[in-house]
Amino acid sequence: MRLKIRRLALQANTNGPTFGTTIDFDDGLNILRADNSSGKSTCLQAIIYGLGLEGMLSPRREVPLPHAMTDIIEAGGEVFTIESSYVSLEIENSNGEILAIRRTVRGQPDTSVIQTWAGPMLTDPGDWPQRDYFVRRPGAAQREAGFHFQLNRFLGWQTPRVTRMDGGEAPLYLEALFPYFYVEQKHGWSGVQARIPGYLGLREPGKRAVEFILGLDAFERVLTRQRLISARSILESDWKSVARALSTSAESAGVVVRGDFEKPSENFEISSISYTISTGQVWSSLDDEIDRLAAEVARSQRTPIRRVDQVAKQGESELLSAQNSLTNAATALSAVMEEVESNRRRKVEIESRIDALDEDLQRHRDLRALKRLGASQSGLLDDYSICPTCHQELRDGMEISHAPMSIDENITFIEQELQTFRAMLHDVDRVSTALAARELLLREQVTGLRRRVRVYKQALSDVDSTPSATDIAERIRVEDRHEDLIRKQAELIRITRQLSEISTSWRSNSERLRAIGEVRVDESDLAKLRLLEKIIREQLKSYGFGSLQPDTIEVSDDTYRPTHEGFDLGFDLSASDMIRLIWSYLLGLLETSLRSNGNHPAFLVFDEPRQQDTAPISFERLLSRSAWMTTRGVPVQIIFATSESEGTISEMVNNLPHRMISFSSERKILQPL
Repeated sequence: MRLKIRRLALQANTNGPTFGTTIDFDDGLNILRADNSSGKSTCLQAIIYGLGLEGMLSPRREVPLPHAMTDIIEAGGEVFTIESSYVSLEIENSNGEILAIRRTVRGQPDTSVIQTWAGPMLTDPGDWPQRDYFVRRPGAAQREAGFHFQLNRFLGWQTPRVTRMDGGEAPLYLEALFPYFYVEQKHGWSGVQARIPGYLGLREPGKRAVEFILGLDAFERVLTRQRLISARSILESDWKSVARALSTSAESAGVVVRGDFEKPSENFEISSISYTISTGQVWSSLDDEIDRLAAEVARSQRTPIRRVDQVAKQGESELLSAQNSLTNAATALSAVMEEVESNRRRKVEIESRIDALDEDLQRHRDLRALKRLGASQSGLLDDYSICPTCHQELRDGMEISHAPMSIDENITFIEQELQTFRAMLHDVDRVSTALAARELLLREQVTGLRRRVRVYKQALSDVDSTPSATDIAERIRVEDRHEDLIRKQAELIRITRQLSEISTSWRSNSERLRAIGEVRVDESDLAKLRLLEKIIREQLKSYGFGSLQPDTIEVSDDTYRPTHEGFDLGFDLSASDMIRLIWSYLLGLLETSLRSNGNHPAFLVFDEPRQQDTAPISFERLLSRSAWMTTRGVPVQIIFATSESEGTISEMVNNLPHRMISFSSERKILQPL
């Protein structure tokens, strides 16, 4: 895996002369030297911009280049307006393949378009195959027309898919990797952790990036575990959806589902779910009710429909009975509706009580935390105008105990209360489900009885030879109810089978998660991390690191970051030692990857590495270490941009293999062409 910058070209066309510059880079150590504010950072940022990677610097869509490439440029006391400008790159991979890149800064085509040529168009112009790609748009890293998709291919990378914060998956974006290969001047030296953009929405992008760069075996195990956890979340969501559909379907027919199906279970059985239905004052199973209705349908089909004159004598008594039944059903419905409302109010009261207890519990936990930190207890729980248990007002004169419970006792007591009230809420929910089914059945009974009363009244006024409307209506009612319950039973069984299928997947997912366990680095990974640790310590000693003993610096097996006594290194270091640590860590990642067959592109860029007035001897040894790395037989490209004087730099690298690209004092890098 390799990325080499062969040539960088910047061009800005103005309303006057055309400005620009061309810089060639070699293998090994390249030193870009120029005075401050002359355009060094512009050149390095142009490399990032040309590769479409400015997203690693900021989520904004602005071009990360100064006004000399975007707006105006000054030369010889005159100000010229930029009419069009672009950045060109020529890069090479480990196979010797060359790709020329051009991206607009101002003008046409749009900045989202990157033009490419499959050949050295900058160093050897010719009729090379040309193709355009898009960048900084959805799909740029996933689709054939996306530039980062093609750049991955060019580099020989197969960046994996990693878990997003929302549980989905996304590619390990190049914007999450390149902060380990490029340190920009303004913010890149602020800490050991590379500036990995959070807006990408990746879970633990820093760890995933280091795992990929070093080629750690834990990478695949972590991804597998994260995928299983994501799948578990999806299964849990599916379960809730199906369980809700089961309850809704049952309620629509006045059926109550009994069984524990609120949460996914590995041992869910279809037989654990039962269906009951109210037949008046008695609850029976859905199967029994269907059998009863089937028998009633069979009996009615064997019995011929009577004529009006045959039922006239009992018609009035049946009408009266139906009217009485209607009155009783309406009364029962009214009572159930009152009970439903009472149950709803009780649920609201319990939920309000739970909210109050949650708040009270949190206050006590906060007080306990403050007490452990040595703070005073007063000010959090000193309001005795409200009872902390029942939350009723305490009037003047009421006695208050002089030996109240301790904070821990209060927390335990409130937790027990919460457990009780949540159990009560669960019972109320179950009662609500049963009442809803009962209310639905009574409404159907009231509707049916009203229909029967109308039929009886009609029957009493019909011609004597007419078939009895009451017999016909009753037969139709029973047959319809029987068919409806059969259809509803089939629907409920189908939904329950979906729960069983989800349970099977849940069990398989749980078994695989248990088999993976907590992902820890294996022996091979530990060897790589210990090598990285060794390389970092060697460099820290060489650079004069003094805040801590270099031999006490470790690389965490969990975060892969430098630590001391289990804590990440940060504020306990001097500013100059923090810079030394960043040098050591990023160079260490490069060297460790090269020595252990990792995925580092053997490419590293430091913009003004001598930050915080780091001692010259430290910087000299950084240059020496970097040059030494480039002579180990593996092609490596390291680019440093510095404003040190040419004489000082030349003296530091006098006996080192390097390429010096130096611009004279007080001269801007962008000059009229």
